[in-house]
Amino acid sequence: MLMRDRNESEQKQYILDTLSRHSTVNRIGKRAVLESKFIISGKEICGKGWCIVHNVSNWRYEQCCRDRKNGMRKVLHGNSVAHMRIQGKTSIALAWMRRTFKRIGDFLPNRDIIQLPYTWTKIRTYRRMKEELVSRGMLKKEIISYVHFTRIWSQKLSRYVIAKATEFTQCSTCIQLEEDFLNATEATMDKIAELKELHDRQVENERDAYHDAREDARRNPRERTCAIIDGMDQSKTNLPHFIVKDKDNANLAQLPIHLTGVLIHTGTADGKVPFVYHDVKHIPHDSNLTIHCLMESLTRVKDHLGRVLFLQLDNCFRENKNKYVFSFMALLVELQIFEEVTVHFLPVSHTHEDIDQMFSCISRHLKSSNAYTLADLESGIQECYTPSVTVIPVKMVPDYKTTLQEVMAGAYGGHSKPLWFRFRNIDDKCHMHYRMWKTSEWRPFNDGDWPNGLLCLKELPDLTGTLPWVLPSLEKLELEKLCKELPDSYNNRMAPIVKDWWRTFIRETLQTDYDEIPPARPWSLRELKKQPEDVASSADSECLLELQNRVNKECTDVFIGKQGKISLRKVKAVSDFTSVKTGMLVAVHCEEKEGRPFIGTVIERRGDEVTVGWMKGSWKGMWHQWLIKSGRTRVQYTSTIPVNSMILWDFALTSKSRLRSATASELKEKYDELDA
Repeated sequence: MLMRDRNESEQKQYILDTLSRHSTVNRIGKRAVLESKFIISGKEICGKGWCIVHNVSNWRYEQCCRDRKNGMRKVLHGNSVAHMRIQGKTSIALAWMRRTFKRIGDFLPNRDIIQLPYTWTKIRTYRRMKEELVSRGMLKKEIISYVHFTRIWSQKLSRYVIAKATEFTQCSTCIQLEEDFLNATEATMDKIAELKELHDRQVENERDAYHDAREDARRNPRERTCAIIDGMDQSKTNLPHFIVKDKDNANLAQLPIHLTGVLIHTGTADGKVPFVYHDVKHIPHDSNLTIHCLMESLTRVKDHLGRVLFLQLDNCFRENKNKYVFSFMALLVELQIFEEVTVHFLPVSHTHEDIDQMFSCISRHLKSSNAYTLADLESGIQECYTPSVTVIPVKMVPDYKTTLQEVMAGAYGGHSKPLWFRFRNIDDKCHMHYRMWKTSEWRPFNDGDWPNGLLCLKELPDLTGTLPWVLPSLEKLELEKLCKELPDSYNNRMAPIVKDWWRTFIRETLQTDYDEIPPARPWSLRELKKQPEDVASSADSECLLELQNRVNKECTDVFIGKQGKISLRKVKAVSDFTSVKTGMLVAVHCEEKEGRPFIGTVIERRGDEVTVGWMKGSWKGMWHQWLIKSGRTRVQYTSTIPVNSMILWDFALTSKSRLRSATASELKEKYDELDA
């Protein structure tokens, strides 16, 4: 390549490489001297002659010589992408793009890219960014240009692409809006554009709902657990799997393998626990499989379950969006395994999420690795994703559908459209509410015919009994063809030990472990119930209270002589108990001296009796509600006492929830007087 065909950086790099090969740096005292010997056509020439031959200016040559003396071997361009200084407005644009793209993009299961909606274009995305940033108070001149916008998109966010075509089905609403917009007249164009924007916002909000639940489960694992379930049904997981297929083996029999993935988001070190269940398509892929995978996953993370379950499912009626899955959610609530269950579905054709990212890791691994046996496939799945995946074979599935059908409150209808379903326990019975979008109101409405919601189960199933198994079927495997072609027809592509494994698997394992019905299985739902938390001992509580008092020290009053002294005002105790009302703080007399003072809040008054919600604290410490364990929740400790047992009421605590000095003095006097 001639010098004139190179750009400036390439020319400087070529000169530096030549100086590195044909020159040496010698030190004379503190001065560095560069000695060069260039040879062209067998003749030695000086540096000036080399510049003439290569059409290099003396200024550039001297500059490269100085760089060579300083030890430089690689040209570092000041404006290169790797060393580009990102200005403030560029950072703002990048933050907006990352957040928006993550919310709206689809994680493809077979490629390491995130696909943006079909209707998006770069110019429309740029205009939307400008509108949103201006609405937040930015000036238009502070926003990057469209050219710079496209540049940083290609340099920094190359994973996010707007695909022209894909092998996955597209959203019919998106396609219809795009086609109508292209063929629209001036009168209808603005209206269709508004509809497109509304549809994008709706999809964005639904994705946000899952992302918010996922992050909340990681931050507050005791409050919420988030789970997502999806299937990977692709021929690339069939066994044996070869990176390169030869002509002789391309059409030979393979063992079909179906993968079902489950991601549990909770408060572990990695924030999530991945599971992959595999079967040989010998069982129906319906709600029984979905419930089985969810049950197995929850059982394995039962120590990390929260009060509320948020379940993200694919919009498939056969496997997920049906009466059996909904009835099982109601069963989880009615058995108090969860206080509330929310089942969420993304809009059709907008369902690719982080679990598809796990599937893309599996696909990427199989593109570079052969998988001869089930053990090879399982080890590859475990290692290709972080954190490590727990791989579980599914040989039999319990028949939940038959059992749940008997206890349903009635037939389901109209549940194909809504995207949200919420299950709550009301009056010891689980009721369901539903809504279309995240911003919609829950139905049935509170002022309607069913204010508590729709009753899901008429009774609980017999959990002391057993569950029958779903009958497996090996008809889809074409056993005769498998026995004939595997492994002998694969010539020299398999080692002898692999061929022995396949012979054993097809003739023995496949027809025993995957076809024979084991004994009936007992219900395992009781295992998911959390054990009561250990209540702290009184000694621990006192130690904790002492630590709180040490940390939350109050400032004392400083005085000089009579200056700064605050006279303590007496708190007048009233003997007329008719003024005791709900919400007042009250102090109660009790013969037991330990634990004084006894303070609480009046919750309800009935004649000469009051119900008091007790508080915990000390004379100089902070006061807070006294909570006790009730099932899986903690409630305030209450009791009913006679109103004449109160010695002081209608007083207030300080801003730091402590007793005022005057209140404490008055209470001590009253206790001493009554004790005497």
